[in-house]
Amino acid sequence: FMDTPFSETTYTEKYIQDQQARTLTDVLAGDPTVRLGWPNGNVFDDRVMIRGILVNNANYGLGGLYGIVPGQVDTTGIERVEVFRGPSAFLNGALPQAVGGTINLVPKRATNEPITQASALYLSDAQLGGTVDIGRRFGPDQSIGLRANATYTSGDTAVNNQTAERLALTLGFDFRSEATRIDGDIGYLRRDVGAFQGSVFLAAGVQLPPPPYANRSSYQPWERLQANDLYGALRFEHDIAPWLTGFIKVGAKRGNISTLFLNQNIVNYNGNTTSLPGSPAGQFLQNTEVLSAETGLRGIFNTGPIRHEAALVGDYMKTQTWSQNNPLAIPTSSNLYNPTFIPAPSLFGLRQNAPLASDQILSSIGLVDALSAAEDRIQLIVGARAQRLQNANYSAVTGLPTSG
Repeated sequence: FMDTPFSETTYTEKYIQDQQARTLTDVLAGDPTVRLGWPNGNVFDDRVMIRGILVNNANYGLGGLYGIVPGQVDTTGIERVEVFRGPSAFLNGALPQAVGGTINLVPKRATNEPITQASALYLSDAQLGGTVDIGRRFGPDQSIGLRANATYTSGDTAVNNQTAERLALTLGFDFRSEATRIDGDIGYLRRDVGAFQGSVFLAAGVQLPPPPYANRSSYQPWERLQANDLYGALRFEHDIAPWLTGFIKVGAKRGNISTLFLNQNIVNYNGNTTSLPGSPAGQFLQNTEVLSAETGLRGIFNTGPIRHEAALVGDYMKTQTWSQNNPLAIPTSSNLYNPTFIPAPSLFGLRQNAPLASDQILSSIGLVDALSAAEDRIQLIVGARAQRLQNANYSAVTGLPTSG
């Protein structure tokens, strides 16, 4: 870290445990260079602002493989969180938003000593659960390792009328020999939030009223978020020669989101609200499938007095998104401080199969060489990367391509 001209911070497993961090936003809450974009109980994926620029879930890596991290990052099974600040396309390839920076999650691996840990969890008002962390190595030379982690919490949150359930499961595998290294991860994350906190808008010309108490909620008890992610990755690395290593990484993710929401519109300083004109309420469905791959060669060699650390790397990421928004006409009159609750709307007859909305392919090939001389007192990093970004959008009515 000290020898490269980049700004990076690593949050270790001990830091995550000491902070009792359950999500990525918990880990980064103390980072002065990162602004958190959304609260934990929201419909969107984890989004942060790095150097004032939005960085979302697609720019998070799992063991260096991008695009396959679940919609909301849970720290279950995570050894380290690495925050990279600044433009990173040169280093990490064609990512959807890599200008502000990237975040890489390093998964846990079995250590030489057996690990068996369990913790009980309690969050107000009645969130109960626990975690389990088990790691073992096998074989006469301990070449095979398994690390399993699980977290479960459920119950009432500190916000009135809100409930939340979360299940996170991860399994990490690794094999190491003198010349070959193989490791893989598979994970599952499920979230279910009742009376989740969606959007509140401010009508034009209205002065922003004082915020209600944090434990008060003006959201309807029937508003709901249900999401699940299944993801995995496999990595293979082999030393072709003492100075040359070849590697390939492949990963995939399937994510599903279903929400039922009511958009509130503040109409005066007293906190009175009505349903938002044009988009009052609805049911939103989204499915996402991602395939991500990286392959290349790394070499360390000398040419006379100059030492080279070079790499030739190719990246590929394909993302398909299916989405459907079913609008609901629900006229309401309520108040931020004294809300009016109404019966849940009927979803009968609404379309439940989301059509294909977008198809994106990001690919690149890069060559980099870090040169050093005079016992590393002189260093130079040079390289180039060619990128190709393809994006297609589709009509929800006809299924035919629109713009791209």
